Amino acid sequence: MVRESFLSVYTPTDRFARGSRSAMNDVFDNLPEVDAGVYNNGEISLLADSYDIDAFASWPRFFWENRSPLAITAFGDFFVWSRDTRQIDYLEVQRQTLLKATHDPVWFLEGFLTGSTVRRGLLREGLVKTLVARLGGLTYGKCFILEPWQMLGGADAPENYTVGDARVYVNLVGQTAFSE
Repeated sequence: MVRESFLSVYTPTDRFARGSRSAMNDVFDNLPEVDAGVYNNGEISLLADSYDIDAFASWPRFFWENRSPLAITAFGDFFVWSRDTRQIDYLEVQRQTLLKATHDPVWFLEGFLTGSTVRRGLLREGLVKTLVARLGGLTYGKCFILEPWQMLGGADAPENYTVGDARVYVNLVGQTAFSE
């Protein structure tokens, strides 16, 4: 039921590798298999179990220690599993903020991510569709990046986005935000 609920809203548009195990399945062995890859042209990407935390090497240890990245949004923000608190957190990269999402991985896939409020608000479904029409759908490991970044004074307008490598983006934000 979980997989079916998720796939009733999200269509795979770029797979990491056919049949590849997702990080969600690596962390939560009670979930049905859900393929790692890009869904709805990048609205959400479920990360592969091989996705490592090196992208966060420039971030303070408390941001990445005891966390596993599970999914990435079209804008380079992450959903991560915290082994300490046993919950899924939302990491807003530009603001370096962690927000609690849920303790329940089943609800995360079949309720949280599929809910219209989260899709319209947090995942910015409308802006994703606008950017996909302008820049094309995202492939695995890519995200839409605002230039200049908001933390550097950039204006959040569709014409200011480009497509870039999510790992590089996250690492650079960490270097910029925590350079002092």
